[in-house]
Amino acid sequence: MERLNLAEAFARYGAQLQSKLRGLSAVAADGAIVLACDSTQLSRPSMGVLRHEGDLQANPPAKGPAALLAQHLAQARDGELPLRIVVVTAATERAKRAIHVRTDLVGELTSFDGTHYVVDFSRIPQPPRETKVRRKR
Repeated sequence: MERLNLAEAFARYGAQLQSKLRGLSAVAADGAIVLACDSTQLSRPSMGVLRHEGDLQANPPAKGPAALLAQHLAQARDGELPLRIVVVTAATERAKRAIHVRTDLVGELTSFDGTHYVVDFSRIPQPPRETKVRRKR
């Protein structure tokens, strides 16, 4: 697996972080909101859905990246913007911190009350494959 830092992961979507070490969100080139999601906050509530739940009170929204995340979530809610995901897995005794991009997923903000938010990510629908007719030999 390719090793990415946070800024490189966001750049895959055409987004630039304000804080390259602790950024939580940014706006992509296509207008989508890109979120850095801690892997411990991800769940699978149903088949084909990856859910991220977060709480802005864990990081006071009056400062830095959390305040920007609150603004971006409000933009996504008001403008019905899609969300994109960067998964961040914390370092352990056996492994370094890992960051990877899931370009195959697009998210929808399902709830946001100013502090608590829920985003459901699902796969981007792929166009149907063209089937070829096989001849018997």
